[in-house]
Amino acid sequence: MKVCPVCDCINDDDAQYCKACGCQLMVDGSNYHFDVSYLQNRSVVVGYILAILFGWGGVILSLLSTINNSLLFMGFFGLIFPFDLIRADDPSVRKHGYIQLIICVTGVIVQSVTLLSFLGGL
Repeated sequence: MKVCPVCDCINDDDAQYCKACGCQLMVDGSNYHFDVSYLQNRSVVVGYILAILFGWGGVILSLLSTINNSLLFMGFFGLIFPFDLIRADDPSVRKHGYIQLIICVTGVIVQSVTLLSFLGGL
C-alpha cells in the first residue's frame, strides 16, 4: 500500500496517482514522493480566479447594486491569496503571486473610485 504524502490516503501498490487528491505518486527507492508542480499549478489557477472574482467582482456588483458601500470588502478578500504565492520557493509561482496582487489592488482602486463617484453624485 502507498500512502499519499499530501492527504494520507491509502492507495494500491501499483497506483501512480492518489485516488483522493490526484497527486502523482513516484517511487524513489522505498520513499514515495509527489510532484509539487501539480499543486503549484493548481494554486496559481485558483489564485487568478480569486483575484478576478474578489478584486473586480466588487466593481461589477457596485455598478449593479444600490448598496455600494457594503461591497468594498470583497476586494480585500482577494488580497489574501497572492501573499501565499509570493512566499513560495519557486520564482515562477512568486511571479504569479505578484501579478495576482496587482490585479486585486487595481480592482480595489477602481471599486473605491466607483464608490466615491456614486457617493459624490448623491
